[in-house]
Amino acid sequence: MDDDLDAVIGAVAAKHNILVDRDDPVVMIPTLIKIGIERAVRDLTSDEQARKDAMRAFILDVQMQSLKSIEAEGTAIAARIREAVQLDLDRAGASAATLVSNLNQAHSRKGQIRSMTFGMLVASLFLGAGVCIGKYLL
Repeated sequence: MDDDLDAVIGAVAAKHNILVDRDDPVVMIPTLIKIGIERAVRDLTSDEQARKDAMRAFILDVQMQSLKSIEAEGTAIAARIREAVQLDLDRAGASAATLVSNLNQAHSRKGQIRSMTFGMLVASLFLGAGVCIGKYLL
């Protein structure tokens, strides 16, 4: 501290050509300024820590809110996918039931008789048409 006072006294004497004594109240001003600056730095450091803590709390809050939003959106998407898959399964089941019914009907005795009858009628028509065309063309 004495070196600081000597430096202040020397600086004042060099710059202003004034000799200042150690007991002069003017010498007290740099000490007061130094104490004030140290206190301000200490306060800024503690304020900086408080700001950092507040920022951390804010970031954690934002993270939690984001996670909740993402979770809610993911749940909604999963529900929509589940509904779409269930609808597709229901449609596929209905289509499969229709196909099985058609297949059973086609392979039933009545279906076979109906198909054979229709086939015989068509064959008879073609045979008749062939005979008629053969008579008139030859």
